[in-house]
Amino acid sequence: MNLSINRISKTALCALASAVMLSGCFDDNDSETIVNDYDNALITSVSLSTNTKVCSNLSSYTFTIDHLGTSDEDLIERCASLWQVDEYSQQPGIIFNADSLPVGSVADSIKVTLSYSSPYKVRFFQYDSTLTLQNVTNYADTQIIWFDDYAVTRIEVVAEDQLTNKSYFMKMNVHTQTSDTIMWKYAATDLFDMSDVIDQRVDTLGTTLCWYTMSADSSQQVRTADLTGDITAWSDAQAVTAPSAINLGTLLNWGGKLYGVGYDKQLLATTDGIAWSVASADYSFVNLLGVQLADRNRVAEHLCAIAMVDDTCRFVRSADGASWQLDSLTIGGTTTSALPARFPLWDYTRPISVEADLNGGSTRSRIYISGGMLADSTLTSSTWATDGLQWVEFTQHIVPAARRSSVVRYQLDVDDPDSFWIMQLGERADGSVTDTLYFSQNSGVTWKMLQREFYKYGDTYPIAQFGCSSAFVNPKNYRIYFIGGKNNDGEQESNIVTGQLANLAMDQLR
Repeated sequence: MNLSINRISKTALCALASAVMLSGCFDDNDSETIVNDYDNALITSVSLSTNTKVCSNLSSYTFTIDHLGTSDEDLIERCASLWQVDEYSQQPGIIFNADSLPVGSVADSIKVTLSYSSPYKVRFFQYDSTLTLQNVTNYADTQIIWFDDYAVTRIEVVAEDQLTNKSYFMKMNVHTQTSDTIMWKYAATDLFDMSDVIDQRVDTLGTTLCWYTMSADSSQQVRTADLTGDITAWSDAQAVTAPSAINLGTLLNWGGKLYGVGYDKQLLATTDGIAWSVASADYSFVNLLGVQLADRNRVAEHLCAIAMVDDTCRFVRSADGASWQLDSLTIGGTTTSALPARFPLWDYTRPISVEADLNGGSTRSRIYISGGMLADSTLTSSTWATDGLQWVEFTQHIVPAARRSSVVRYQLDVDDPDSFWIMQLGERADGSVTDTLYFSQNSGVTWKMLQREFYKYGDTYPIAQFGCSSAFVNPKNYRIYFIGGKNNDGEQESNIVTGQLANLAMDQLR
């Protein structure tokens, strides 16, 4: 018998990379029932059905059964509690993902196929909520499970044979097993009155988010929230105290302090996000370039910056944020501390510091920046990277030139920390913000545009309605946040858009 379960509601799971297909996808030969050699096999297969944009035979996708049972004690205990039966009487068999959707797929529903020789009942679990669908006695009944909210990427079904008191559990993640599925929604809209705000930036102090705003009178305020907690619970605004107004586009978190360049060209720092003091006046600072992590080339990690020295913009570095020195690096075959004319000075992406393999050789830490404004006020679309010895410019891209773009990086594998980056483009030369996202799987060397349909939520495109936001990833649940930004009318926004990589958010079943 084919059991499908009563329509609960509907959603679409959106996939990012439309051109890449997963290896190991099933073909039509996999549509047969997989398990037929053991007794009381109530749940025999699971298949995805109806709509897909990539795979025309999606309904033939099936999932294997672990007929040896499960050691998932939490699942057994929870199901036993909900069913009010002795957990030790349960003899479960769990269905695992044998594969998952190809990139670009949109699934509306799943179909659970059952075989049985006695009455049974089925329960549908959606996170912590449960719904008893029915006590099925008519063998001809058919129903359907429909996906509800954007977050429903895991489904658990329990079928119990009421004569033998055996229960069979099915757990399934509906997503691809690579970094290609993000689902978006607004976490909050219009959090604050931004009518007098002319600039904003969000950065971190530990796991504390600091949301800075600058008013038309050049006064600055800060609100805080817990990155790993309720992202919508922000403190009241507090006035920032500093020797001069801070260029919010220069903020950088390092060593338990938040650094920024003041409009008086001094380097400023804070430990609480509110009270700022002078960290260094060694040079006339222009911007911060990120943190060079410790590796075989350096004794210790250090902070990198751009400073004006003798009317020339130069690379400088510091091991403590207070004492600075010129930093000579190789650019285009020449070793110098002077910046090349095509190197951005302002409004590039927040610097990303990673450890990466360089040219197949020794592992060296790297810093990456993308986009930004040059000394002549033109915008660039290049990505620049340094390993502490040289700076290299990557120009193979399709990303338009922009300022204040945002990039987030997902560490999907500890051995490949640069595997997947997402960029929300900032402000272009004409002052407009973007309606597209870009992704890179090679540390920003090349970028690809995401089709709009792959970050659509319902009939809206929340991520596409503003740019110049600040982007973060919650280290606890791998949820991505785009915070603040501006719209195409030039108005500052106080929205938070959140998205989640399904394969990181859900435990892998196989």
